[in-house]
Amino acid sequence: MLIALFPGHVGKDSGAIDPTGPGDRLHTVEAAVTAGITGKISMLLKLLGLDHIIAAGGWDYRIIATKACNLGVEIHADICSNENAIGFHVIHHPSSAKGKELAACIDRALGLNLTRARDPHSARLKILTDTGFPVVVVECGFLSNTIDEALLLNEGHQFNIAFAVVQGIREFVYKQTGKGSGK
Repeated sequence: MLIALFPGHVGKDSGAIDPTGPGDRLHTVEAAVTAGITGKISMLLKLLGLDHIIAAGGWDYRIIATKACNLGVEIHADICSNENAIGFHVIHHPSSAKGKELAACIDRALGLNLTRARDPHSARLKILTDTGFPVVVVECGFLSNTIDEALLLNEGHQFNIAFAVVQGIREFVYKQTGKGSGK
């Protein structure tokens, strides 16, 4: 079982852009948040013996081309014109039954301790379309909401998100293989 982790909007990826301020503040914040959460997920997966790779620079087409992965999780922080939007949500491809199941597993684990913005839902995003394996996008909160932004920048909250994502991955892996780890 090989898991692909994609820290969303790192490097030159456009990411969330702050339309009201100078420069690209929210892009910088999102890159730091997604790299932090992805790093914590990686550490927890290593402890569990689950094989994984982190896609350098966010979306890495070499991973898609090899189709060597069994599942993928892309970590993001959302932005919305509604400053009251708060919480996480998980996105899967509409025609991927395994993607829908992976999204449901991660959603259940995140929902135990975090605010849910909405139930798992589908979208035809490029990352969800161009793979030969199920991929979900986890929007961990809204940078456009000051409460969510403060939480997303908190190391403890990042760890809680990472732990829940890993719990969801473990549940999915167990359902697919009957094994709780990747070995």
